[in-house]
Amino acid sequence: MAAEQAGERLARGQQLPRLRGTGLDGEVDTRQWYWRRNLVVLFTHAWPCPGCAAYVEQLAEREPAIAAARGQLLVVVALGPTIAVRELTRLGRGTAVLLDEDGALHGRCGLRGMGGQPVAALVVTDDLGTIYARWDAGAEHAFPAPDEVVSWVEFVSYQCRECGADSPVVLDG
Repeated sequence: MAAEQAGERLARGQQLPRLRGTGLDGEVDTRQWYWRRNLVVLFTHAWPCPGCAAYVEQLAEREPAIAAARGQLLVVVALGPTIAVRELTRLGRGTAVLLDEDGALHGRCGLRGMGGQPVAALVVTDDLGTIYARWDAGAEHAFPAPDEVVSWVEFVSYQCRECGADSPVVLDG
């Protein structure tokens, strides 16, 4: 059974379900990037979440490097319909934001915790939506360092499917 139907947690090697809905600048659909862009998809906790907001800003600062490696940063924000999104409008124009007001997108990706609350996670996919890397942030916001995310996008961008390499080399410093 596909993750999209079962709502099972996203896993490495799995296909990211199609994500579409309302964004800050109109409709967003992950298929608009297929065959053109690898994806960095950040799922947030319920908004406003200070830890998620800080990480969104850190990743948005790396958006030019992500774009240079044929990547697209997409932030799936779990928020209610009455929450203002003014903080998100400050992000660079290269960062796409998808509003998950009812939590359905988080749910389709198996990213709901106790009581149905949205769980924060990050995935890096290739240009066909295959997940190469995945992190659960937990309540502590244990996301990978933004430079590690950029390394993953660069790695995925230069992979040929026949090589089968399973991770990039991340240099400290």
